[in-house]
Amino acid sequence: ATDEYYGFSHPENWKREAAEDGTVILQSPDGKAYVRVDILLTDLFSFTGKEEEDATFVKAVMESFAGEGTGNTQPTLLLDGTYELITAGELKGFRAPGTWRPTGDPALLDVFTGGGSMVSFTMVGNPAIELEDTLISGLRITDRTAETENGMIKWESEKISLYYPETFRMMSLGRNGGVIFTDASGAPSTINVMTSELKDKEYSDVYGLAAMKKVLEQTGSGLDENMKVAEINGRHVIVAEGIYDGMPVANYLLGQGKT
Repeated sequence: ATDEYYGFSHPENWKREAAEDGTVILQSPDGKAYVRVDILLTDLFSFTGKEEEDATFVKAVMESFAGEGTGNTQPTLLLDGTYELITAGELKGFRAPGTWRPTGDPALLDVFTGGGSMVSFTMVGNPAIELEDTLISGLRITDRTAETENGMIKWESEKISLYYPETFRMMSLGRNGGVIFTDASGAPSTINVMTSELKDKEYSDVYGLAAMKKVLEQTGSGLDENMKVAEINGRHVIVAEGIYDGMPVANYLLGQGKT
């Protein structure tokens, strides 16, 4: 299985389904075991293979995978809390055993970072766990590391491209263009970029004003009162700036065609 972001090997007789966000599900021929493979585009951190440097990030990732439960529900992946640092070629990562709560089957989580991405394998059932060497031996992660130019880094997706400051770290929310940039220098600053596809119409200032007003009314920030159309670098942009919850906030909305 391979695409422009990553690739890995698996038996031909395992059924494979791929989602638009890059997630791949492999199912054993008898349907009793499966592997879920996910990719997250992020440069928040990168495993080094050194215990003292990786421990904090490993535990944070383990908590995120075992934190699916909310309220009175329990997470489906129950990790036992132990892990082992492993490699896949030049890629560094870790292995964490556990149990798949809905069925009681043994489970194994393998996670690797490289090239500005993180790939995870969630293996459920012994037949899936036995595929570990096959899955990771052929793992390839496309290097998406961009060069810095004048203190800025270029971010590209299928829908958009933009530049962000090199002091920020990136985490994609999906391969359709949603992405968060967070200042890694310690200042509380975040850039949240989302895109959407317009099915029934093309973008216009009128549509942009209505869309921005709806979003701001949902936040209850009161910034919809400051909303206006401005021109930035020759583009018409819907702008709403102000103070919300004690922090300066700026909202921008622009479009082209059906995006």
